[in-house]
Amino acid sequence: MGEILDAGQPGSLSQAVTDGALRLDEGVAERCIGACDALLAELDALGAEFNSGQWRPRFGAFSVGEELAVKFEKLANGPEGSLRVALLSHIEVVKQMRDLFEAAGRAYREAEEANAARLAAVGDSL
Repeated sequence: MGEILDAGQPGSLSQAVTDGALRLDEGVAERCIGACDALLAELDALGAEFNSGQWRPRFGAFSVGEELAVKFEKLANGPEGSLRVALLSHIEVVKQMRDLFEAAGRAYREAEEANAARLAAVGDSL
């Protein structure tokens, strides 16, 4: 996965959340989580369509058509650089992003609650 999400890497979003350095306005994390959920639903639907066999290329009964079908099948299902590998990679990154936004939203709520408690304590002492 990319550097931007790698926990513990200086400058990564995960590290910024851990350090409390990522600042989000109220509701932003929830909107980002919603966007991640929508994208995951689209990617899952694409994966389901892909797994259903609808992606099997057909180029006629001639030998050239069969050779093309084999090449396209490798592009779709091959072990490296295939559509399947790219799709799974995208799904994993979006899941990581969703987790990151959940953590950022949780940190925001915890900070708000702590600030409210401190303000209440100050108000009580007056």
